[in-house]
Amino acid sequence: MATLLRSMRSNRQDDRILNDVRRQITWQSDIQSEEIGIQVKGGMVFLDGTVETRLEKLEAEKAAKAIDGVFSVTNDIHVSPRGERTDAEIQRDVNSGLCAVLCVLEKLPAVTVRGGVVVLEGTVRWSFQRTSAERAADAVIGVRAVRNHISVRQSARATVEPMNSDRSANTMLLGGGGVRPLVEERPVLAAAS
Repeated sequence: MATLLRSMRSNRQDDRILNDVRRQITWQSDIQSEEIGIQVKGGMVFLDGTVETRLEKLEAEKAAKAIDGVFSVTNDIHVSPRGERTDAEIQRDVNSGLCAVLCVLEKLPAVTVRGGVVVLEGTVRWSFQRTSAERAADAVIGVRAVRNHISVRQSARATVEPMNSDRSANTMLLGGGGVRPLVEERPVLAAAS
């Protein structure tokens, strides 16, 4: 009897997870495919089907992982564009996608494509810029994989050094050697009498 009740609870929980994952995938703006299959067993989600871009595959997995009660996600979604694309077409579209996120990137990374595998190379200041470039490449139809070799450059960080007699007690030494006041000096106004 206890096994039957546990099974019924598990089935209801799996049904709820299935509906929540289906709803989450439907509402994801980056997922255009309606060919994603979802199965749930004991809180484990199994995804299969076909999508046109790697971004859709990755976003479907992310959507499933966001649901309460999901213990694991197996993503067997196949990326298959409706038509074959050449490496030159893919490279052109990746470069266009990178231009669209140029407000995030300071300089476009070098892009090479072989057999649908995109390689990104370059240097950026921040890790979110590296991630944005990879996401732009993932969104291109025909991309089978992205190898992100963009490195994040170390920036000069402000460091606080022990004060000596040469400096004011309210200054900080910057990584480039400059000195900046820690406390902004403001003029004191005389009280009106």
